[in-house]
Amino acid sequence: MTTNLAQVEPTRQAEACNSRLECLRDRKGIYGIGMVGGKEERHIILRPDKVREFGQIPQHGYVAFQQIVPNGPLRRTAEFYLAQTLREKMLERAGLPRHEVNSENHWWSHDKKEQDANRRKYFGYWKGSIAITNALMRKALAEVPADLLHLIRKYPIRYRQSLYTAVVHDGEYAWQLANTFPVLALLIYGVEWVEGENKEKQKQAADMVCRGVELKHIAAVFDLPLLFRKFGPYSAIDAAPLIDTLAALPELVHSYMPASEKGKKRWLRAIRTASMTGPPFIRWTARHALDLGKTIDDVVFTLEDINDWVVASYASTIPDYVWVAIIQHYPPREQTYNARFITRPFHEDMSLNTVRQLSEEWHHAVAEAGPEGENYTFPPPWYPEGKVGNLEIVPIQTLADLYLEGKTMHHCVTAYADQIKAGSSYMYGIKKGEERIATLELHISYDNDVEFGQLRGPCNARVQSYVTRAARRWFSQCKREHGMPKLRVISPPINDGWDDDIPF
Repeated sequence: MTTNLAQVEPTRQAEACNSRLECLRDRKGIYGIGMVGGKEERHIILRPDKVREFGQIPQHGYVAFQQIVPNGPLRRTAEFYLAQTLREKMLERAGLPRHEVNSENHWWSHDKKEQDANRRKYFGYWKGSIAITNALMRKALAEVPADLLHLIRKYPIRYRQSLYTAVVHDGEYAWQLANTFPVLALLIYGVEWVEGENKEKQKQAADMVCRGVELKHIAAVFDLPLLFRKFGPYSAIDAAPLIDTLAALPELVHSYMPASEKGKKRWLRAIRTASMTGPPFIRWTARHALDLGKTIDDVVFTLEDINDWVVASYASTIPDYVWVAIIQHYPPREQTYNARFITRPFHEDMSLNTVRQLSEEWHHAVAEAGPEGENYTFPPPWYPEGKVGNLEIVPIQTLADLYLEGKTMHHCVTAYADQIKAGSSYMYGIKKGEERIATLELHISYDNDVEFGQLRGPCNARVQSYVTRAARRWFSQCKREHGMPKLRVISPPINDGWDDDIPF
């Protein structure tokens, strides 16, 4: 039976009926939006004079200063939490308490027709709560100066609120700083959790901004070179952690940094990935970063693979007497860094194609050698390969093939090698012709049965529905024809299905 409103606790029912989301007003007009009535007190204050009076401290999330959509990226914003709270109040008012959505009484009923009706109400209230929140936000945002709103929206969401408050409180000089030197603005106003010496630096720099001190003197508080003015609001968050690295190699910024903000962000993420491996690799990365991939994820995945080969290259060039004298308490470098597989050490003047080729050859050699230093083959596949429509499902039977699957699909399936070896998981690649389109995991459950596990596409993306249907059809057919696989070793299962949403 569907839960009736009378079944909700009386006090909670009263709060649900009284709580509502509306514009916050005073004699001067609208100054924000918030929950009114009941015990729920969430609000967003936007009008500048109210921000000066009370500050801008919403209880949940960051203020995005924009409207939201049901399945959009703004899931940790104050606007989203207000819409979510409003939906919960609507559900309670309709006799559908939010906490029962995922209970055994699924969709508040055991009757299929009532479940369908309640599901429609649930998603209808969600769309309605977002529409109400957006309508109120439009009214509240009308009170924010248009040029200030335009500037704040250039920054990442998590820093908009603190920057907005700073500009409102400190006036024209803070505005100029946010508009002309985003990295410095983030260091002063955008990092709320810093402590100790850095906190004192923030206070000192903020005071200097209020007094109109020249930017070069304010930047000197953080030892920030003026060349960082080249980074705009979109890329500033990635530039801030690289102050020491780029200050020591300023020629990289002048010579190789791209002009567009998106290009700068991709370039900076590449420099950050290479920064722990030393100046030669940083310089090589600065030259080739934009050719490593079209997205940030492509660039980072490629660099992480190359970085492993570079570290092994460095280890292979250390003379034996130096290794023994300085690193004598560590395992042999051949065991630790797989330096014995280096055929040609890294040099920063190498071309991109040469580095790619040498890195792939080294990775294949390491994967073929396996953890015991010998060619390593996994236990026999649980089920044979199969074909459903134009999709081929092929077992991954060697460590080298597992490495190639992870490298091609841009995910960390290689980390599952120990589970495959122990007999608690097995991996299958799904191909469409020569193209790899998905990776499938089968695993042993706690009741010693084979279960359908993770199914991921490139970069851990969710696969299309036809791929899922084909994989499940193949799996069901294999279970009918072959039953439980004969395993040589079965360790306590690591995956019982609860982590299916955690990607490779």
